[in-house]
Amino acid sequence: MWEQRKNSKPRKKVIKKPAEYLAVDQARVLKETSTSTRFAVPLRPETARLLTLENIAVVITVDKETASIAGIGATLRQPIRVLLGLARITELDVDVKIEPTEADAGTAAGKVQDGSTARATMTKLGNETEYEWSDFKRVTPFGQARTAATGRAASGEP
Repeated sequence: MWEQRKNSKPRKKVIKKPAEYLAVDQARVLKETSTSTRFAVPLRPETARLLTLENIAVVITVDKETASIAGIGATLRQPIRVLLGLARITELDVDVKIEPTEADAGTAAGKVQDGSTARATMTKLGNETEYEWSDFKRVTPFGQARTAATGRAASGEP
């Protein structure tokens, strides 16, 4: 009975676009090749709610030919305390490769390539747990899910 009440509550939804979590104006070049450029992009401190984002390093690779994102990576500089200090994220490794799109790079989202992975290690009350994700499938691009489901624009406009 209590489980039904708990699970019937609406889940919190992600309202912001993923780009709104990044301080793109503060990005700096890490490495540049003839085909791509890698940028270190800090996370916006105002997006932090339960985590100290200063300890997460995000690297974005941009394809020079298409001017689109070719890959996104993230690592942990040092462990992060969560759950009021009862748990710690001790390791984080995200490596997402994105296929280039045929359409305009500014409006189309590429598909995640096979071989992309994400892994996190967490200790909670002394017990270590490792989480790993490898089959990334994007059903609908961010912001278009509501359009497909309700026929209305993602911004809430009719």
